[in-house]
Amino acid sequence: MLTRKHFKQFAAQLSEERPASRDTSKEFKTWIGCCKAVVVVCNESNPNFDWHRFLDACGVPDKHNH
Repeated sequence: MLTRKHFKQFAAQLSEERPASRDTSKEFKTWIGCCKAVVVVCNESNPNFDWHRFLDACGVPDKHNH
């Protein structure tokens, strides 16, 4: 089972990979998709997973955090 420690490591790495381009760019949208794909796996691995908190830790803007 994945733990909070794993979630923090994933979020830190995804945060580092955040593109500098605007949030309407293809690169940014692809990054958002990757973050959300990790959310699916984490959520399946641990019933206590908080996906809102995870996406916030990744740096995903609130408007994309749904």
